[in-house]
Amino acid sequence: MALRFKRGQMTMVNLMALLVVLFMLFVFLPIINSMSDTTIASLEASPSDYTPYYTTLIRIVPLALIGSVILTGIWIAIPRREGVPY
Repeated sequence: MALRFKRGQMTMVNLMALLVVLFMLFVFLPIINSMSDTTIASLEASPSDYTPYYTTLIRIVPLALIGSVILTGIWIAIPRREGVPY
């Protein structure tokens, strides 16, 4: 027997999952930032021509991670008509 959701119920499940993932992300974000600061400090200790590019890339990764989680959660949480695929 297939599991049937009422209108909006699956949206609430997805929103709660999004909140849990965001909470986990914000718990791990200081760890990611400290690791990236350590990596950037070691890159700046031995500079090369590509050091500014690497440091910019390392600083963008946490922001891209947060953005992708939020956009994915919003995309999944948007209610759609039945029969319309994602």
